[in-house]
Amino acid sequence: KIIAPSKFHVEPRQFPLDYECNKAVSPGMSDGTGVRCMAAKALICLETKDEYWSVQLEMFKTGPSLTKEKILELAAPHYKGNDALQSCIQSEETQKKLEDDIKYAMQYDLHGTPLVLLNGKEVQPIGALLFALMLAEGNLDAPAFKSLPPPSPAAFRDPHEGHAH
Repeated sequence: KIIAPSKFHVEPRQFPLDYECNKAVSPGMSDGTGVRCMAAKALICLETKDEYWSVQLEMFKTGPSLTKEKILELAAPHYKGNDALQSCIQSEETQKKLEDDIKYAMQYDLHGTPLVLLNGKEVQPIGALLFALMLAEGNLDAPAFKSLPPPSPAAFRDPHEGHAH
């Protein structure tokens, strides 16, 4: 392995883009199926499982054709079965964790997903950048970064500046 697991930590959190379970998004962002909400809750149930990332990837690969039945098919074998997973999804504990995840994201004035933080600061979700930052152990003053040109002043402007929203 190039980077030791002790040098970085990935903390999964959920921010479903569905008003049904996330009042931080627009009321128009709901298709009425509850699929996005159920997927987020199923992933919360799987957070401590080794298969979390592979199940998440399969859900995203399925895309718009993801159904509640497909969520159970993908996730239940890695939990304690279908009934246990459904109980977890419907539990108050899972609902609270989802609400906490949403509140956490909103502390960072979230404008899109994924939200990537490095030492509490937002970083663009660009693979090469994240890899370089991990190699540098999060140290922006690492020698490898000294040869980079200074950032463009435009990079510091609000992308919504001048827009009516």
